[in-house]
Amino acid sequence: MKVRVGIFAGAIFLALSAQGAQAQDETWQNQWYWGVQGGGLSFKETNQEFGALVGVHWFVTAARSALYFSFDKGLFSNTSATSDLMQVTGTFSRFQRLQALVYVIPNNAFIQPLLGGGFAINQITNPEIVLTGTETAEQLLLLNALFESATTRASFVFSAGLQIRFGPKMAIFGQYQFMPAAKRFLIDSEQHALSAGIRYAFSGAKEAIGTQR
Repeated sequence: MKVRVGIFAGAIFLALSAQGAQAQDETWQNQWYWGVQGGGLSFKETNQEFGALVGVHWFVTAARSALYFSFDKGLFSNTSATSDLMQVTGTFSRFQRLQALVYVIPNNAFIQPLLGGGFAINQITNPEIVLTGTETAEQLLLLNALFESATTRASFVFSAGLQIRFGPKMAIFGQYQFMPAAKRFLIDSEQHALSAGIRYAFSGAKEAIGTQR
């Protein structure tokens, strides 16, 4: 009789432990994470250019997906670039980027793959137009208008990465992002970015994004 009671109690304990482990695994879901990230960006003009990236992000998780919103600042050595479509040349060394992506998160493991895509708005923040000094007043007005329109660009973003979880609230991550080449922008080549960072969930998102009343 004592053996049967012990087996029964052990079975209950294992069942409760399994449920607790599953709940622990799923605590990353329906959370609002805030984080910081840093890394590098590369693109090709006359030469291959490399720059530093630093930013902040907001990561809102659901059952198997997450929304990612970020703001990044970039710093390069002084770069000369030409928008081929509009034949406007300028120099710059700083830019900023807003991103909105959707990530798929397929598992509840300690290490989670991230795969997603979305949109970004890129803006060169310190552009200077390159002139020959022979432009007429009409040409100067046209070039300035073309140049201003070549300093901001919206683009697709494709991303893949990994997230490593430390407890129910904190995680570190690394990600690669690719932006295809586009015209009408001073950076008209493909862009490749690598970044890593840390995020922490300060509050749950389930009630905020649910439909309960």
